[in-house]
Amino acid sequence: VDVGEHGTAIAGAIAARQLPSSTGSGLVGVAPEAQILPVRVYENIDSETVQAGRGPNSRVTAEGIRWAADRGAVIITVPLSSSTPSPELESAVRYATDKGSLVVASAGNTETTEQSETNTIRYPAAYPEVLSVTAVDEHGLPSDQVVAGTHIEVAAPGSKVLTTYKSYGDCILAPDAPRTSYATGYVAGLAALVASTYPAETVPEWKYRILATALRPNAAKKSERLGWGIIAPYDALNFTNDGTAAGPDNPKYPRAQKAAPRLMP
Repeated sequence: VDVGEHGTAIAGAIAARQLPSSTGSGLVGVAPEAQILPVRVYENIDSETVQAGRGPNSRVTAEGIRWAADRGAVIITVPLSSSTPSPELESAVRYATDKGSLVVASAGNTETTEQSETNTIRYPAAYPEVLSVTAVDEHGLPSDQVVAGTHIEVAAPGSKVLTTYKSYGDCILAPDAPRTSYATGYVAGLAALVASTYPAETVPEWKYRILATALRPNAAKKSERLGWGIIAPYDALNFTNDGTAAGPDNPKYPRAQKAAPRLMP
């Protein structure tokens, strides 16, 4: 049972399937044919639950990532973040990547940190194997309600999100400010579409498709607020990687390394 709304809401954004019209719901997720493997790594985020030791915890999150990878999860969605790096979490991300799983993680919201740490790097989003996601508002604009930083790679809608909500049916969540968790759900849905369309490609190649085709003013420039830009699902699914696209490092066509200058003895 999902005692909070988090898991159900994000699962709906990823893979909700349209029900008969008599139910009143026409909600369809980004990847409605995807199968959801639910993995609970914490119970809730209220102070009482956290004090009881059942709140978010990097060690348990790491265990959840490994558990999902061992059971064949192709896309592992981590809609939570921590400002503290964790060797266990980093190891779990590498383990999952080696098993063929793409980890998609939230880059963080500002209200979840102390004021002095508003834009701290977040984990596991900051680990290089992870696809790090931030959120834009309903107008497609960056917001001060989400973390900015060098760890951000891509953005997606995260405000006024229509999705599933426990037994209440369809609801609009994050009505006042974008939340990176919901944006992470959208990007995970796109990642599922990419992986199912191109099963012969590698995990880094799936990630590259999403980053290279994201919408941004300057194709060669990454920003700390939107990363490589806002996801463009159609472009990602129809992208031909011939090595000519400007932007992020291409795993298939790595940049030539400059030789170190030789010094006279």
